[in-house]
Order: sequence, then structure tokens, then C-alpha cells
Amino acid sequence: MSFSLGELAASLGATVQGDAGLIVKSIAPLDQAGADQLAFLSNPLYLNQAVSSGAGAIIVSLRDLETLESQGHAAGRNWLIAANPYAAFARVA
Repeated sequence: MSFSLGELAASLGATVQGDAGLIVKSIAPLDQAGADQLAFLSNPLYLNQAVSSGAGAIIVSLRDLETLESQGHAAGRNWLIAANPYAAFARVA
């Protein structure tokens, strides 16, 4: 697997916030993901893991992204905004 965020967004019907040219090589859980990996956040209980995650990009709902933005944790990160982050991640996997 090796896709740009822009390619993933197009195939998932998602929106990129950040670097659409970022190349993602694999997937991983939030707490284990590295700079070239994609993770997802589908439960607000894991917002803190998203904040501390080393993931290159995170699939997230608009609602959770707005929460992260209001807390000052979204800037400088790459996000794929999807209506259903879990389903979008499952499609990538």
C-alpha cells in the first residue's frame, strides 16, 4: 500500500485537511502509528491518543476534528475528514 492522502480522500469520499501529497504506506492504531502511517479516530474517548499519535494522518469525523481544533490540537497535522471514520479505515485496510 502506498497512496497519497489526496488519492485516499478521493477513493473514500473524504476531505483532506493538511498535506494532500503526503504518502501513506500502511495503517496502524493511533498509539502505534508512525509518520508514514494512517490511523483513525472514531470514538471521542480516544481524543488524547489522537493528540499524542505519531501518525502521518488520521481519519476523523468533522465533529471530532472541531473538538481538537477548539483545544488547539489540530494545527500542523494531516487529517482525512470522513462521515464514518471507522468505515473509511476499514475500506483502506
